Order: sequence, then structure tokens, then C-alpha cells
Amino acid sequence: MPAGETQTASAGHRKRGRTAGNGSALGPVRRTNLSAAIADRIAENIAQGKLPAGSRLQSERELSDLFGVGRSSIREAIKTLESRGLVEGRQGEGRFVRAQDLAGLVQPPAGPLSVTEREVAQLYEARAIIEPGMAALAAERAQRRDLLATRRLLERHEERVRAGSYGGAEDTAFHLRVAAMAENPLLARLLDAVLQALHTIREPALRTAPSLQLSLQGHWRLLEALEAHDASAAHDAALAHLDRARQLALDVVRVTNINSPA
Repeated sequence: MPAGETQTASAGHRKRGRTAGNGSALGPVRRTNLSAAIADRIAENIAQGKLPAGSRLQSERELSDLFGVGRSSIREAIKTLESRGLVEGRQGEGRFVRAQDLAGLVQPPAGPLSVTEREVAQLYEARAIIEPGMAALAAERAQRRDLLATRRLLERHEERVRAGSYGGAEDTAFHLRVAAMAENPLLARLLDAVLQALHTIREPALRTAPSLQLSLQGHWRLLEALEAHDASAAHDAALAHLDRARQLALDVVRVTNINSPA
């Protein structure tokens, strides 16, 4: 970060930075972590309705002048806002304030996480609470087109496994598709966050042939319950599948810990 960015903006910048074009109270900041301060300031304006959903953010150059900082700080602030689900980029148009809904209450991790055995167990506890209930809702609410699309997804996954390929993306997509059929965006976002937190553990846990077959079998049983619109059977199928998945994941953690240097 340039040295000048750790200081208060110049008088000229201060004068220009009192208000944004739409009257929002944006201006130079006085914190050492400028990108975080800028992100907080913009987020505050969004929360207060001064930057309503659908409104376009100023360009990087305009925001740089507005806050009296370099563009690198603006770029970092925008990345923070995007990771918090507050703004989104549109190709060739710029960045816009996102409409906020219940899904915005949960923010998935920004990158891979390193989790302990205890944390893996806790994440699977969360899945055991969330997913069977979502599966029951999906059995009640799923539309025929959604079920057909899910069946095609499982068929593709099975073909890849038979060909000796790993279908990790399809495995995750299946769980997220079931979540979507439950028609509750908050629960779907929460599951997405948990799956991302488990990514580094689920990947090796699913790569062996027995693990892949067990996973597929669990998915087919769940899909059959969904197609029958049997909420109780869907709940039980999801719970049984997660119990096996939890044990596989914990085995991976324990083997990793044993093989790690002392």
C-alpha cells in the first residue's frame, strides 16, 4: 500500500469526498486498514438505503477520488463487499448493489479452510440437522422438471465413476440441487457454506472406489424418496447417507494426522 494511503486524504480530496452523486455520505477515511474502512462505509450506506439495490457503484477512479485513496485500496474494498454478498459485477456494466434476501445472512468462506477433527465432526453435526429436513421439504415441493434434472445429474455422475473418473463436482451439485428443491434460500446458503468448509476433507474422502459407490448409492436412495414425494423416507435416506459420509471424512482426518510430521 502506498505510504500516502495511511494518512488522512488531502484537502482537495476531502472537499470532493463529502457526498456521492446520489447524496450518500461517503468521503475520506482515517483508519490504517483503508480497504476495510471503505468497505464498511459503503456497506453502511447500503444498510441505510442510501445505496439501494440495483444502484451502480462509481468507477474505481471515481471512488479513489471520492475517498482520497489509491485504486488498490478501492479494489480490495470491492472484493470484500462482493464476498459479503453486498455488490456484484456485471460484465461490461460495472458493479451494482445486490438485492438483499435471507440468503445474505450466511456468507460462505472466501477460500479453503483447514479444519480439525473436532471441527469436521461439528460440521457434520450441522449437516445432520440441516440436510434431512431440507430433503423432507424437497420431497414435498420438488417439481417434475427438477427431479428429472437431478436424475440426469446422477446418471452423469455414475457414468464418470464407471469410467474411472472422480465426480466430486457432481457430488456437491447433487446436494445443492436437493437444497434448491427445498425452496428455502437461507438453508441452501447455509449448506453451501458448510460444504465449502468441508471441501478439503470431502475431496480425498470421496476419491476411493468404495467411497464413490457408497456416495452414489446414498444419492440414488434419496432421489427415489424424492421422486415418490415421501418426506419421511427422504429424511431418513439423507440422514443415513450423512452418517456414512461423516465416518469417511473423519477417517481421512485421522490418517492425515497420523502421517503429518511430529
